[in-house]
Amino acid sequence: MVPRLLLITDHRSAHAAGHEHRAALAEAIGAGVDAVLLRDRDLAPERRRALGEWLAATLATTHTALVVAGDPRLAHHLGAVGLHLAVRDPWPDPTTWDGPVSRSVHDDPQAAHEGDAAFVLAAPVAPTASKPGYGPALGETGLRRLVAAAGTTPVLALGGVIADDVDRWCDAGAAGVAVMGGVLRARAPGDAVRALRRALDAARPRATRRGPRPAPPPPPAPDPHASRIP
Repeated sequence: MVPRLLLITDHRSAHAAGHEHRAALAEAIGAGVDAVLLRDRDLAPERRRALGEWLAATLATTHTALVVAGDPRLAHHLGAVGLHLAVRDPWPDPTTWDGPVSRSVHDDPQAAHEGDAAFVLAAPVAPTASKPGYGPALGETGLRRLVAAAGTTPVLALGGVIADDVDRWCDAGAAGVAVMGGVLRARAPGDAVRALRRALDAARPRATRRGPRPAPPPPPAPDPHASRIP
């Protein structure tokens, strides 16, 4: 379960743009995200649980996966397919969660391959309005370093991601992008998702950019039974 386009919930970003949080999420989900990460860890437990239950019900008739940040019990309750860990969250005990786990990383290459993560979120790749002052931004150089450290673990670019820059992050090795304020603060969250999806669809996989050109196929062998002109 590695999403190319991951949407992260954030009630503050939605409200800052004048959106009702659930309405903005529903619009973005309908536009075609691969997975939704229930974050909003600042909400009271009962409000976060209610948001998660609404998300689970909303996603039940779609192909969009649900991931829960930091709470294995809530992840089990919601039937989530994955658990996401913040930079300093401990790896879950297998008795509390034995499903896929993802993790956020910043500038620590060691953390990029700690445990057996399904994928990691590298953040912020660019300055972000959702977390002003958080950083410094990794940029393409920092993202490449984390991608290299992660080895075969896919890395998603997060933080300040816009459609016009998707190709840069994919070129630096990102398997996809994660978005929060860039969608939930947008005037039309659905349009923002569709623009990101078009950019991802247009971005060629990194292997096809940097690898050597394949050798041309060999010429066909002569047919010994073919007729010869004397």
